[in-house]
Amino acid sequence: MAGKLQFMTINNLQEFLNLHNVQIDAKISNATANSIKTISQSDDGYIVYFYTKPAPVTVDEAVFTITLPQPLTKADKVKNAVAGHLAGLDKDGNLVDSGKAVTDFDEAGAADSAKAEVLGVIGTIPADATAKTVVDYIKEAVTAGSYDDSQVKADIAANKGAIDTLNGTGDGSVKKAVADAVAKIVADAPEAYDTLKEISDWITNHTSDAAGMNSQIKTNKDDIAALKTLIGTLPETAKSKDIVSYIAEYVSDALANSDLAQYAKKEDLEACVGRVKALEDKIPTLEAADTSNTEAINAVKERVTTAEGKIKALEDDLAAEKPKIAKHTTDIAALQGLVGDGYEAIPSEKIKALFETE
Repeated sequence: MAGKLQFMTINNLQEFLNLHNVQIDAKISNATANSIKTISQSDDGYIVYFYTKPAPVTVDEAVFTITLPQPLTKADKVKNAVAGHLAGLDKDGNLVDSGKAVTDFDEAGAADSAKAEVLGVIGTIPADATAKTVVDYIKEAVTAGSYDDSQVKADIAANKGAIDTLNGTGDGSVKKAVADAVAKIVADAPEAYDTLKEISDWITNHTSDAAGMNSQIKTNKDDIAALKTLIGTLPETAKSKDIVSYIAEYVSDALANSDLAQYAKKEDLEACVGRVKALEDKIPTLEAADTSNTEAINAVKERVTTAEGKIKALEDDLAAEKPKIAKHTTDIAALQGLVGDGYEAIPSEKIKALFETE
C-alpha cells in the first residue's frame, strides 16, 4: 500500500516557527556567552577592565585589563644654566648645561674672515647711493649714465649704414657697380659691334615683344609638325598632286573596284530599320512583364520560406513536447495510485523530531 500523502497546515507552520526560534535563541546565547558585556575603569582612569557578565561586577571578575599610557611630565629646569650655553644630556638622560656656546664652534673667527673676503670681492655701495643692494646699485648707475656706450652705438650705426649701402641699388652698392661695368663694356665696344649694342638695347626695351615672338614661333613650328603628322604624305603611285585631289581619286578607284551587290539597297535598309524599331518598341512591354513575373516569383518564394519555417518550428515543438506528454502520463498514473489512500496533515511528532538533538 502506497500510504497517504501528507501536507503542512497553518498549525504545522506555527509549531515549526516556534521550535526554530527557540533553537536560534539558544545558539545565539551560546555564541555570545564569552563576549564582553561590561567595561569599567580604575579611579585614576589609566586601567580598563573587561567582563563577560552584565553589571554589577567587581575588578576581580574581569577577564582581562588594559593599562593606558600616562602623559609625560614637563622637563625640569637646568640648574646653574648660563645664558648662551647649549643644552646637553648627562649619563642618566637629564638636561644639563653643556658649558659650550655657538661661538666656541667658530674656529678662530672663521665666519668673520669669510665675511670680510666676500665684501672685498663685491665692494661697498657708495654712501651717496640710494640703492641698498648691489643689484639695485647697478641699475641706479646705468640709469644715471655712469656707463657711456655712445661710441659703441655710433660704431654700430656706421656699420649698419655701410651694409645697407652695399645691399642697396644706388651709388656704392654691388648691384650698381656691376650694372655700370656691363654698360661700359657695351657702350665702349668697337664700331664693328654696333649691331650687338643695338640688339642689346632693343631686347632691353622690348622684353615682352621678344618673348612673345619666340613663343609664337615655337607654336607655329609645333602646329606645322602636328599638321604634317595628321595629313601624312601622298603615295608614290598617286596621280594627284594635293590631298583634296587624292581623296577624290581614291574614292573613285574604290567604287570602281568594289562589288556593290554586297551592299543593301536604301529601301531594304529602311524596311530593316522599321522592323528593328517595332522590336525595340516591344522591349519596354516585355521588360515590364519580366519584372512583374520576377516580383511574383519572389513573393511566392518568401511565402514558401515562411511556411517552411513555421512547419519546422511546429515539428521542433512537437518533438520537444512528446517526452513531456509521456512524463505527464506517468505522473498522472502515479497520482491516481495515491489518491485512493487519501491525505493527512503532517504529525506534530515529525516536526519536533527535526529539532531534537542527541
